[in-house]
Amino acid sequence: MSFIRQNSKLVDEFWEKGIVESCPIYDMHGHMGEHYAIYFAAPNADEMVTLMRRANVAKLCFSHHFSLWATPHVGQAPALEAAKKYPDILRFYCSINPNYPDQIKKDLAKVGEWIPYCVGLKFLPDYHQKPVSDPAYKPALEFAEALHLPILIHTWNGSPYDGPAVLRDVVPHYPHVTFMCAHCFNGNWTAAGELAKDYPNVFIELTSVPGTRGAIEKMVSICGSEKILYGTDMPWFDEHQGIGGVLAADISDDDIHNILHRNAEKILAPFL
Repeated sequence: MSFIRQNSKLVDEFWEKGIVESCPIYDMHGHMGEHYAIYFAAPNADEMVTLMRRANVAKLCFSHHFSLWATPHVGQAPALEAAKKYPDILRFYCSINPNYPDQIKKDLAKVGEWIPYCVGLKFLPDYHQKPVSDPAYKPALEFAEALHLPILIHTWNGSPYDGPAVLRDVVPHYPHVTFMCAHCFNGNWTAAGELAKDYPNVFIELTSVPGTRGAIEKMVSICGSEKILYGTDMPWFDEHQGIGGVLAADISDDDIHNILHRNAEKILAPFL
């Protein structure tokens, strides 16, 4: 039994050359910088860009590790510096830590001048232990609604902070925000697909999904490939691994083009 899709130009390119030359890659979920919990071989901009170019990645949208944890007052600066150094390939998210309301105000006040290097906001509710529906997120949500900004939100199945039920409580109130659900609620592929199907401003993002056989196919069958985005969590995971996982899914090459670049290109159009 073969697990390699047949009659696919993209698969053939990947196996023969190690990249898909005819399909640019838009990675909508990356990070940058060292992290206390793990060793990264390539955590910084120069090293990451080298690896991305090797994998034919056209864009990486990332949030810096420093901005996500206990140092949000310094975290946006290295992200902006990296995006300015590599404007052809890097864009960053302004990270929102709800435990630092004063810093949120300061950062949001600068987003306008950071655009187009900054392409939206990043929420990490599970780690910050506040649900997306908490009032602490309201200033950022209202800001994104007013400017029609995307928000990448860490999501996890069963989480009281960013599970499917929490997102359903929040999404209808912000119709002009493009919500990108990172990790597709990890394991609850049905809930992810149904949320994306039910709301035109919701997309689901594949970090942690490639390698789980049948997950991509299930979500495509529910919401269509037009609502799915590619992401890796780089430098936590490898681009080639993530791309290979998408190519191995039993979906069409047209679906793969949607996932790997077309959908992201539409979202990022104002910033490119």
